Amino acid sequence: GIGVQSSTLSLAATSDGNVDERFVWGSVTKLLTGSGILRQVEKGNLKLDGPAAPHIDPVLSALGLGSMVELFGEEAAKISAHHLGAMQSGVPDYDTAKPWPRPPTDPFRAQVYASPSTEWDPVNILNVSWVKTGSLDFTPGTKTKYSSTNFVLLGLLLSNLDHKASWDQYNQLSALDALPTSRRAMYSDVKLAVHGSPSNWTTLHGYDRTSYNGHDPTSLPGTDVYHTKGVYGGWTASDVTARISDVARLAYDIFGSSGPRVLQKSSVDVMVPHNAAHGFPYGFATFNLSRSWGVSEGKGKDYNQAYGHLG
Repeated sequence: GIGVQSSTLSLAATSDGNVDERFVWGSVTKLLTGSGILRQVEKGNLKLDGPAAPHIDPVLSALGLGSMVELFGEEAAKISAHHLGAMQSGVPDYDTAKPWPRPPTDPFRAQVYASPSTEWDPVNILNVSWVKTGSLDFTPGTKTKYSSTNFVLLGLLLSNLDHKASWDQYNQLSALDALPTSRRAMYSDVKLAVHGSPSNWTTLHGYDRTSYNGHDPTSLPGTDVYHTKGVYGGWTASDVTARISDVARLAYDIFGSSGPRVLQKSSVDVMVPHNAAHGFPYGFATFNLSRSWGVSEGKGKDYNQAYGHLG
């Protein structure tokens, strides 16, 4: 499928002609979570570069997880929301997929498939042995390492700022609150799979065709994950289930050049990577392509900005 959104036009097409099918978008969820954080900054409720622990610890404590320092050591007190959103926190990743060295392995995926009825909520995610290590992988702000656990923690931060009684009461679409009511209404078909498996949220089946853990990627159709709750493991890191047109609109409403905006320009600038050449290839919740890499016609002239892996 493909979706295109401009200031005046919205187009979508899928191979079977059903443009209302909802896809599971995984890490694109991070784009929505990152926007929610930046909206809180714009409203004056959060300092992007201030300590995140005071906003996260109350939720961790309520979940019986202690505190950021108890989970990740003394240096966790230095972690900011900016560190979390730009993958510079040092927090270990719950997603253990390692394509190299051969053979490709993924202990997390193995656990998910061994128990398809288990929900990987924040408590389960933060309690796995390779996350709850008592230390960080590195000092916050010194390097970049992709970790979806960062966005679980950002979800807990947002639920606290929204004064929710429990983490799963936080409405992720509140990140779009700057849009006019009529524009926000266009996202009414977006499903946030806080609980359940894809079968609870879409009619579209998904198949794992990777070679992790000895699987044969040439054996079609692959592993059907339609009833596997771990597909949504990570919550605010991976639970958006939506039509192609909805996700194209979301990207435009954040990064587009006209019309109603999700964020102020200063916030959008935070999302675009600026230091890829210096070992920091990620912006805030937007990764892989940046201004410094550019999209050029081959004569030294950039067409425009490019954004890859929105999340």
